Amino acid sequence: MKIRQRLLRKTKKLKVWLVDGLAVRNTLNVDFTMGGHGLVYPYIPKNEIWIEESVHPKERKAVMLHELYERNKMNEGYKYDEAHNLANWIEQAVRKRPSTVNREIAAQLKKVG
Repeated sequence: MKIRQRLLRKTKKLKVWLVDGLAVRNTLNVDFTMGGHGLVYPYIPKNEIWIEESVHPKERKAVMLHELYERNKMNEGYKYDEAHNLANWIEQAVRKRPSTVNREIAAQLKKVG
């Protein structure tokens, strides 16, 4: 069973993968939903973000931004709950103004390197 399906983005320090969410739930974590990263889930390598392939293509960028933002905040020292709440806020903001999502992703990717 192949979990990683397709590489979506790659920087020097980070890879963003589309993954088989059902395979993740059946083999690694029954609670995996939409996306995650290696600072929260021990089964995801530290330098990766996973996004479930069943997330509609039009929603993937918002989910990617959420995971990037959350991961960056945790790298700054924020606890998961606070980083997650902030990531929810920015995700909602770009869902209301979709034209901003690419700019926000680029800014978060710059922080990663």
